[in-house]
Amino acid sequence: GAAYVIAARLVDTSGATVSEWDGATLASLPATAIQNLYAYAWASKFKTEKIGFSGQTGAHATITLPSPSLAQWEKRHAPRTRPGSDQRGDLARGSELVSSKSAVTSASAFV
Repeated sequence: GAAYVIAARLVDTSGATVSEWDGATLASLPATAIQNLYAYAWASKFKTEKIGFSGQTGAHATITLPSPSLAQWEKRHAPRTRPGSDQRGDLARGSELVSSKSAVTSASAFV
């Protein structure tokens, strides 16, 4: 059978949502974002669908999701400024955090 992924959510160790991807975003993943482990023509694979993506039983792939945007990150983690702090510095640190999360948004998927 097939498994259909129509949304994805990345959570931190406390269970708080770090980023979310809806079906339209998952469906628009470029072919390079899905690295199927088995290259054989007859092998089960993951592929994008009209909404989200799917994989047949036995499929194994690494799927790289788009990095969370800075706006999305700031919405969830509003910068806390202290008296006398440079807010631009806080935003720059936030941007670095978002950039470093791109490696986290890649995961292996099995069906």
